[in-house]
Amino acid sequence: MTFITFSIFFFVPSLLLGGAIYFFTRKSVEYFRLDLLNFILPLALWNPSYWISDNLGVSKSLANLLVEWLILGCVVPLVFLVRAKFFSTVPSRKRAVVGLAVNCTVAVALAALVPGIPE
Repeated sequence: MTFITFSIFFFVPSLLLGGAIYFFTRKSVEYFRLDLLNFILPLALWNPSYWISDNLGVSKSLANLLVEWLILGCVVPLVFLVRAKFFSTVPSRKRAVVGLAVNCTVAVALAALVPGIPE
């Protein structure tokens, strides 16, 4: 139940901002089905990383869920924006893979590096 309730903090910013960025850049950037993984894979990698760091002694609370998912939800569209505006000389398939790798790296880094927030 907690996962479904708190997933709003990831999906609302990532889908709303990501959808807006897609709408305004769809003619200048070639998007692939691979880009849809940006909305699923970072959260799927963050979840086990969070529980592993929690079991290794880092005391994390529900506030960490909210903050980390909100940050991750804002990073996903930010990567889309950077990809669309600044890396137009790199081949588009490579940009999509690098963007997915950046999102996944940020997800694991958030789970591992953000200290526990007291409730």
